[in-house]
Amino acid sequence: ASSDDVTMSQVLEKLNGAKTGASFLPILNIADFEKDDESNGHVAFVTAASNLRAMSYGIPPADAMETRRVAGRIVPAMITTTGLVSALSCLELVKMVRGGLPLAMHRNSFVNLALPFFAFT
Repeated sequence: ASSDDVTMSQVLEKLNGAKTGASFLPILNIADFEKDDESNGHVAFVTAASNLRAMSYGIPPADAMETRRVAGRIVPAMITTTGLVSALSCLELVKMVRGGLPLAMHRNSFVNLALPFFAFT
């Protein structure tokens, strides 16, 4: 077997060991956040928690409609940010796999999509 195959099997073995090593943790149930369903109490909880934080920092409190508006924008923002960070990480991984590149060729990135601002050092 080639050295790549041996390395891949070692990585997979470590990942499988980590998966079985976490068997002592309790089984968690997935709860989908639904901002348009009043019966589950999700929006009421988030509104209450954000208003407690707002009072602590002297920020005006938000009502349930404002909470729904903000919550509706979080998922697209998370997906966009996750995609961007993943792509930048993959670029750096490709540089590492190719090998032989000096440290100066690798980049540290700072991204603020709200501005938009991109900085690479």
